[in-house]
Amino acid sequence: MKFKMDHKTYQNLLSAYSLGSLDPEETEIIEKHLQSGCSLCLESLTEYQTTIGFLSLTIKPVNPPPQIKEALFTKIDTLAPTDRSLSKNEIINQIVRAEDGRWEEIFPGITLKTLSKHPEKGYDIILMHMSPGSVLPRHKHLGVEDVYVLEGTGSNDGIHFKAGDFASAPPGSIHEETYTSDGCLMLVVLPKIEFLPSNC
Repeated sequence: MKFKMDHKTYQNLLSAYSLGSLDPEETEIIEKHLQSGCSLCLESLTEYQTTIGFLSLTIKPVNPPPQIKEALFTKIDTLAPTDRSLSKNEIINQIVRAEDGRWEEIFPGITLKTLSKHPEKGYDIILMHMSPGSVLPRHKHLGVEDVYVLEGTGSNDGIHFKAGDFASAPPGSIHEETYTSDGCLMLVVLPKIEFLPSNC
């Protein structure tokens, strides 16, 4: 702003400032002046803001014409991510009922039920059931593994876990044999794993 600032100029800018329509340079000038404590301009600003507040209450809502609404939604669709949203039916199809799916035995007394697969992210979400006395062999995680214990108890690496406990293992971590004396059920975010000889 090249011209000299006086109270008349400040007063002329205050109304626009109240509406938030000044450019950054003018806004900075007005705010510095207000911060200086000018009582005249602070009083005028309060009056402007009060008037603007009352004006907003007098405006009656107007429903936009249908063509504007249609044009807006069309524009939103063109700006949407390339990965489209799932339809209602597709979302429902993601549900796995308690009776759905198949339990597969991977070791004696240990069964898995896959809830969802995410090969592009390198993990599956599964339920793992370990019968009393069963043992999951020593293994290495090739990605992050998250485990939430739903039922029962068990032990791994000298750490005991029970229903309600949560554990997370970073990539590259090695778990010694996991065993349970009374059985357990776990929800697992399972990355690729590599089973290892017990003597490694």
